Amino acid sequence: MLLLAWLLLSCALVFGFTHLRLASELRRRSAELEQHADAAAHQFDRSISFLYGVPATLADDPEVIACLAHSDQVQNRSEGKSNVGSRWSGGSKALLDLNHHLATVCRELGIDIVWVVTADGVCIATSNFNRPESFLGINYADRAYFKSAMDGHRGRQYAVGRTTNIPGFFFSAPIEEHGTRLGAVVAKIDVTRLSDWFKRFDCFITDESGVVILTSDPSLEHHALVGASVFKGDPKELERKYKRTTFATLDINRVDARLGSYASTTFPGNSSPCMLAHRFRADDGYTIYTFTKVPEADHQAAASIGLWALVFTAGAAILILVSGFQNYLHHLQHAMAASVAASRSKSEFLATMSHEIRTPMNGIIGLARLVSETHLTEEQASYVTSLRTSADNLLRILNDILDFSKIEAGKVEFEQVPFALKARLQATLQAFQVKAVESGVALNLNVAASVPDLLLGDPGRLSQVLNNLVGNALKFTQKGSVTLACQALAKTSAQVRLEFRVTDTGIGISPKELSRIFEQFTQADSSTTRLYGGTGLGLAISRRLTELMGGELTVESEPGVGSTFSFSLPFELAEVGALASHPPAASVFTAHRELRILIVDDLPINQLVALKTIARTGKHHIACAGNGIEAVEKWREEGFDLIFMDVQMPVMDGLQATRTIRSHETPGESRVHICAMTANAMKEDKAICEEAGMDSYIPKPILAEDVYAVIHRVTGETERSGSGQVG
Repeated sequence: MLLLAWLLLSCALVFGFTHLRLASELRRRSAELEQHADAAAHQFDRSISFLYGVPATLADDPEVIACLAHSDQVQNRSEGKSNVGSRWSGGSKALLDLNHHLATVCRELGIDIVWVVTADGVCIATSNFNRPESFLGINYADRAYFKSAMDGHRGRQYAVGRTTNIPGFFFSAPIEEHGTRLGAVVAKIDVTRLSDWFKRFDCFITDESGVVILTSDPSLEHHALVGASVFKGDPKELERKYKRTTFATLDINRVDARLGSYASTTFPGNSSPCMLAHRFRADDGYTIYTFTKVPEADHQAAASIGLWALVFTAGAAILILVSGFQNYLHHLQHAMAASVAASRSKSEFLATMSHEIRTPMNGIIGLARLVSETHLTEEQASYVTSLRTSADNLLRILNDILDFSKIEAGKVEFEQVPFALKARLQATLQAFQVKAVESGVALNLNVAASVPDLLLGDPGRLSQVLNNLVGNALKFTQKGSVTLACQALAKTSAQVRLEFRVTDTGIGISPKELSRIFEQFTQADSSTTRLYGGTGLGLAISRRLTELMGGELTVESEPGVGSTFSFSLPFELAEVGALASHPPAASVFTAHRELRILIVDDLPINQLVALKTIARTGKHHIACAGNGIEAVEKWREEGFDLIFMDVQMPVMDGLQATRTIRSHETPGESRVHICAMTANAMKEDKAICEEAGMDSYIPKPILAEDVYAVIHRVTGETERSGSGQVG
């Protein structure tokens, strides 16, 4: 009887345990799947928003409008593609220039093809004008995206390319002049180009007809959901859109008892059940599905029998082990939840502290700058200089802490933009020239003749590392020199690896301390902070940044002789002309026309700093508002060319105020330029401002040159590049 009782008890325990374990695993996977669905939908929305913006921006390009408005109509529209294409490819210089302009846009934005069509649907300019498969002369009047554009709307369509036979997303925007629709701009990105971000998730997307158009699993391509409308479609339309009329089916509504009430399916050729989560896009009928295979459901029965035999044999010892294992799982889940909560709290704390510190810092730095520009006695000027130096040091410490936090969290992103290396190195040393003269230290720049000047990379992060190394070298050097040198280690037709060396004749570092100077919050000596200042984060950040960019920061030093910090980085070579021309940097400029400008900030001191900075650029009409509601009312009453908008304000914040203004603007008319001027300095804050409808972004404490760059942009002058622009 005891053996029978133990048999029944062990069966109940084992099978109950395996069921609970599977249920717990399903709950966890379901939660992860829902998060992945949100992330995939969000990423898809961001990609679509960006791709929508390409034709919309080009549709407002004066060069595009002028070419379309003044180009001759295509004669004899019944002639073959080769003749019509030849006509446009050998057309006016303006059209030839437009072809080159579209090709440049594609390269810079990562779009596959962009083309311009007339009101009749004929392509007159395209980024692939110089290729055998050129779109020139092809008529796209039957495409849905063209019809949407000619109805005055932005268009989008998934289809297989008529010329390339490559599936992709097509986006269009109408080109209008004085109320007349002249044609449309169309942009295409191949589906394969969008597959990179799918690698992060197991997912697929179906269009409004229920056809799988984008997937991380190639075996699911062009399957159609059971009961989808595509099976009732016109074969001619299906052939035109998908280049096929038959589709394999995919049943996502099957109920799998192994997964209980969770949404599930089984993919063709695979017996393991898959859990599903989806996000439906009401605006276009697309649905994003994320899935995960659950092989545990296949092996549950076998695992239960094997475990039951082990429990029945081992008896009470196994019962204790099972109990301990359950307890371990329970604590593990709590530990994971606590870890996630701690990470979230840390990010929220850093963002909050950044905003709270930057807000008063904006007033301190701004007023110090304004006071320094007034007539001061020598003693007063000395005090103001010390004040600005202290404020800059505090801001640098804040930026170091934020940078280090981003590096720890793995959230550092790098740009890949063209830049002039020598000008960047000269600007780095120029920033320290005054301090070097005061210290009696010579600053030298040595760039080898073999070093190319035009590169592709992240000039901001490169400057951040060099500024840190040069600043440290100058700080610890009382006499002699600090030299920044650059030479090429290896070079091909497309890439180059450069070595950067910062050498000083300063106090040097002892061999004992060399091994720990790259540790965070560490300096070579405990007295260093008292003598020279600093957080001990600079070198740690510099080493991590160089590692993330493909290099390694090393140091050689001898006490009393000096130190040499060196690192090498790979760069791609930029094409000649890739670097846009910009006006020379200047402390003050005068705008060539007066603007109506509104400053929105809930703090009077920030209003004052912004007003004084803006007033130096010309005789503008400048007004102020203390919150979003006041800003909207003033905009309705007066109208403005430019609004500097704070984000966090009482009553109504800047994001909601921007959305309200954008919703009341008249389509087709010139819209007000809204620049975020905010103490929210995290990278994700910039994206939030862009999504709300803001055109540019300036972090606090505001710099005069950032304000000038925005005014340059609004007045139509050649704008200066900078981190302040959104997009």
